Amino acid sequence: LESSQNRLLSDVMYGAVRRPWCSSLTLEGDGVLFGMNGGWTERVRGMQKEHYPPELAGDVVTAFATRGRIRYIGTQKNGLFAVTGEALKRIGPAQGLPDAWVTALQIQGGTLVVGTSGAGLWAVEGERVQPMPCPSKMVTALAVWSGALLVGGPSGAWVRRGQTWIPLNTDDQETCGMVLDRDALWVLTPSGAYRFAA
Repeated sequence: LESSQNRLLSDVMYGAVRRPWCSSLTLEGDGVLFGMNGGWTERVRGMQKEHYPPELAGDVVTAFATRGRIRYIGTQKNGLFAVTGEALKRIGPAQGLPDAWVTALQIQGGTLVVGTSGAGLWAVEGERVQPMPCPSKMVTALAVWSGALLVGGPSGAWVRRGQTWIPLNTDDQETCGMVLDRDALWVLTPSGAYRFAA
């Protein structure tokens, strides 16, 4: 969707991944990451590299975030993985992350913020996993906009100001996604998109 030209393009990435469907998509630097069943594909400057590590066999990659040299990968069944080079380290219930279904990832101020399907938000700093206050147990989307953390859930979207969560005016609809577009935030819902200016 090119909002400035009021234009919708379809199939712009057709043929970019070998798997028949994509579960998540994240822009990273000058490239794009595609999550899928059993792994992910990265495409940078026309070059494509696929990753299907055995740790992700039978699982769905749901989210990406990068902090320094570590790429974090959220999954539907096995929690969170920290990837350095080709090595994967799992961060799941044994490390303190109680929900193995990671729905969204975001870096805010050097902290990895993890959204889950049923246990709200969690902060990961090094080896420490700690709960964060959250207005929804189910997190459907995360974003950082003008330094503030935003969370979406089945009954709306909120922005965090200090320690307070302030609802965004989306008519309490389910948040399906959040997109930053220059100086605006788009909150996507089943019935349409809401635009918030900076």
